[in-house]
Amino acid sequence: MRSHLLSVLGLLGMAACGNEIAAPGLYDRRVTVADDGDADAGGDPGDSGPPPAPIVTALVAASAVAQSAFAGDEVAEPPSVVVRDQFGNPMAGQSVHFTLEAGGGGIDPSFVTTDAEGKATLTAWSLGKRVAPNQVRARLDATPGIAPVTFDATITTAYTVTVRFLTTVTATQRAAFENAASRWSAVIVGDLEDFQVSRSQLPNGCARDASDSTPIMVDDTIIFASVQEIDGRGGVLAQAAPCAQHDAGGIAVGVMSFDVEDLEFLESNNVLEGTILHEMGHVIGIGSLWSMNGLILSPSLGAPGANTRFTGENAAQAFVDVGGTGFTGTVPVENSGTAGSADSHWRESIFRNELMSPSISGMEPSLPMSAVTVASLKDLGAYTINDLAADDFVIASALMANGPQYPPLGVCRVVTPSEEHPLGGGLVELR
Repeated sequence: MRSHLLSVLGLLGMAACGNEIAAPGLYDRRVTVADDGDADAGGDPGDSGPPPAPIVTALVAASAVAQSAFAGDEVAEPPSVVVRDQFGNPMAGQSVHFTLEAGGGGIDPSFVTTDAEGKATLTAWSLGKRVAPNQVRARLDATPGIAPVTFDATITTAYTVTVRFLTTVTATQRAAFENAASRWSAVIVGDLEDFQVSRSQLPNGCARDASDSTPIMVDDTIIFASVQEIDGRGGVLAQAAPCAQHDAGGIAVGVMSFDVEDLEFLESNNVLEGTILHEMGHVIGIGSLWSMNGLILSPSLGAPGANTRFTGENAAQAFVDVGGTGFTGTVPVENSGTAGSADSHWRESIFRNELMSPSISGMEPSLPMSAVTVASLKDLGAYTINDLAADDFVIASALMANGPQYPPLGVCRVVTPSEEHPLGGGLVELR
C-alpha cells in the first residue's frame, strides 16, 4: 500500500507559490493518506496525557559502606542513602528505617525522612565495644521489594589476645572466652612486639611443660586457660596470674583457671563471660602488677582494715569522673579478705558490681567495665588504651543497683608475681 504525505497549512501558515513551499504554521499537522483514501492524523507525543506518577524504585548508598573506628567511637561518615524513582530522580518525604544488625553500639535516630535531595542520613553511628563486625542496614518499610543497603564497620586495634585451652571446654564456654578476649582487644589498641616462646621457658605453674620446647608465635598476649578442681562449689570461682612480660612491660603470657564445680553457677547466672573478662584483666596487669609498679598505698595484707588505695593518676581522675568522692588523688582498693582478693581489686563496698571488684553474688544486673578500670591500664605505662571502650558506670548507680550487699557466692583469686602459689608466682621477661 502506498501513502501520500500532504502538508495541511493552518490559519497562520503561508500559501505555497509556484515551486516554493511556505513554512508550516503553528497549526501545521502531517496527515498520512493511504491508497484507500483514509487519512491518519499523527498527534504530538506531548498530547498523550499527563506523565506517570513517580514510583520508588531504588535505595542507594550516599556514604561509604565500609569504615573503621575505635570501639565505642562514632564512624567518621554516618550512613546515608538516597531514594530514587523510576526516572532516577530523588524522592523527598520517604521514610527510611535504619537498624543495627551486628556489633552492638548504637545509632541515632532509627527512622529518617528523605529531604529535598532524596537523602536520609543518620546523625551518628557508634560502634560496639568488642572487636567484632559492626553493621547497619537501611530499608524502606513501605516498599519491602526494594533492596536494602548495608553499611559495615570494623574496630580499629593492633592488640590481640589469644586463648589456648589446656583442658576441654564446651562450645558455649569457648565462645565466652573468645568474646572476653575480643573485649580486651578493643580496650588495648597498641601493638606489642610479636615474640616466640615455648612452654618449657615458662615459670612453674604457668602452663610450664619442661618437655615441650615447641615454639609458639604470640601476637600480642597469649593466655593458657583450664577448667579444673580448685576448692569445690563456692569459694574461689577462678584464679589468674601473669607469667611473662614484654621488655616494654606489657604482659606476654598468662594463665587462668576456673573451678569445674562453679561453671554451672557461672553459666546459669549469665556471669561466665564477665568472670572470664575479670580474670583476663588480672592477667594483663590489673591488680596483679599494682604493688610491683608501686601503685598501692597502705596495703591491707598484714594490716587488715587499712585504707588501701590505688595511686595511679589516670584512674584517680576517672574515679572522680564517675562520681567517686572522699579519696583525693586515689582510688579505694579492697582492704579485707586474704591474699588474692585484698590489695588487688577495687573496693567491693564502693564499686559493687563493677567488673574488677572481688566477688560475685549472682544478683548483679551487669558487670560493667568502668572508666576507672580502663584508665588503670594507662597507669601501668605499658599499653596504649582506648578510653571510649569503657562501659557506662556511675558510683552512685552501682550502690543503688544492688541495694543491700548480697553475700558473695564466690570470689576471684589473683596471683601476683611475688607470691608462692601453684598457679604462678613468677614473672619472666621475654626479649
